[in-house]
Amino acid sequence: MPDITVPAVFKSLGIEPRPEWTWAVGDRMQKMYAAERGEQPPKALRRKTSGVGTHCLAVYPYDWHQKIADVIRVVAREAEAQPQLFDE
Repeated sequence: MPDITVPAVFKSLGIEPRPEWTWAVGDRMQKMYAAERGEQPPKALRRKTSGVGTHCLAVYPYDWHQKIADVIRVVAREAEAQPQLFDE
């Protein structure tokens, strides 16, 4: 299975990946990965969401899809409960 990214999991859940949410989820996933594996997640150049250009994103093993989805749901609940923390 190919590696996955946080924005890809957002899209698989049918949620448009807003920057403030992807940053919050990405931060938590990076910390989770480092705690479990003792190193930072690998990075890869991926196409930007806008489709114009590329940028470096953390990539996770495909079997982390559920972990990422769970964190996305937590962040979404937090954003609903405290929208001022996630407003642009």
